[in-house]
Amino acid sequence: MPALVFLLLCSLSPSALAPKHASVQESGERPSLQELRRQLEERRERARAELEPKVNALLSELRAALPSGDPERLDSLQKKLSALPGEAAPLLIAALDPGESTTPLETRLASMIHLGLSEIGLRAVTPELSELARSGSSQGRALAISLLAQSTDLLDAGASLRSLWTAPPEGTGLLVANALLDLDGAKHAPVIAAALNEDSPDKIRWAVEALVTKSPPGAEAALSSLLNHPDNALPHIEGLLQFYRENSSAFGDGHATRFVELISIGSTPLEHDVSILHALPDLGRSLRSAWLDPLRDKEEASSERLLELIRICLARCGDRTARRNVLRDSEAWISGSKNSAEARMERGRILMALGDYTRAATDYEKAYELYKYPSTRRWQAGINEARAHIFGGHLRKASTVLKGLNLTPIVKREVILDPDFAELVEHPTYGRVLE
Repeated sequence: MPALVFLLLCSLSPSALAPKHASVQESGERPSLQELRRQLEERRERARAELEPKVNALLSELRAALPSGDPERLDSLQKKLSALPGEAAPLLIAALDPGESTTPLETRLASMIHLGLSEIGLRAVTPELSELARSGSSQGRALAISLLAQSTDLLDAGASLRSLWTAPPEGTGLLVANALLDLDGAKHAPVIAAALNEDSPDKIRWAVEALVTKSPPGAEAALSSLLNHPDNALPHIEGLLQFYRENSSAFGDGHATRFVELISIGSTPLEHDVSILHALPDLGRSLRSAWLDPLRDKEEASSERLLELIRICLARCGDRTARRNVLRDSEAWISGSKNSAEARMERGRILMALGDYTRAATDYEKAYELYKYPSTRRWQAGINEARAHIFGGHLRKASTVLKGLNLTPIVKREVILDPDFAELVEHPTYGRVLE
């Protein structure tokens, strides 16, 4: 009997065995890519329609909770926002832009939506973000560009950001440059570096800042090539110096030579000389004396301020004669000054520049005592003393000095934001003095 059943089954055609509802198999056709996309979009639309009431209710809850500032309530709502499915992303993007005339609460809401979107996923919403990046308010554009930089849709998000980079909307040039490097630094570094050869001063500035900040592959070569063109390099000298400070391994003999050559240019603005001279001792600790000849040649023709800086630079690079001259001039200024507190402040500044932090701290301490009465200058003397201790590696002494100043909350805030005090602020024990 089983053999008979097997023979009967074999005699049937494949179509007879196929299910009646399998129309695709019966016709031998497959859905086109366009049809599959249409079906996918329909499913997304249905999902969005089902989610819309839930998303709107959650946003209403957030708006109602923000004025109270209840951290537990806001944290709970943020978690709900971040737990939404990917289909909710377009609904959230529609509420992302706080507008131009925004309140602090609207800005906070936009930040919470931004955080939620970054955790939900952004692969299917590149067109919506691109549109907001072009036509939104200033804050809306910034938020959209930030989200494009986080997208997993590398191809389309990259194309969108590159399009924005050709003519960045107002106020977004640096944001777009940074976003391209955040999205894929290796791929987009050449795109940003190419702007260094353009005629747009703004794009050159954005490119330098982005390459300095992000340091993608190829940044060193691009920025070093800029050093070969003094007229182009000088307006961006601060950025170039920052790059080599943060990437000291990239700083070589040739770079030091080029920076010194920039100083030797007769028309170099004083502020550029100041920037270079302050940085050179840190960048080029192995500077050979031959590199410093342009500095010595410029001594006689320099203003008093630039002469001092040149001598400080030479002293920090090992020139004993320059060091003696700097200290001699500062001693003479103290002996001839009627305001001995100000004289101590001035010599403290010079000693800080020379890297003699112990003696600088002593001068600032003396200046603090000489001011006698509470004043901004007296506070500044004490803060500078603490700064000298930090530079010298004595955080405990710095903490003790600041504790004795009885700083107001506003001045404390200024100290906390000062990069020189970052190490102290972050210390678990000594940093408490600024709480």
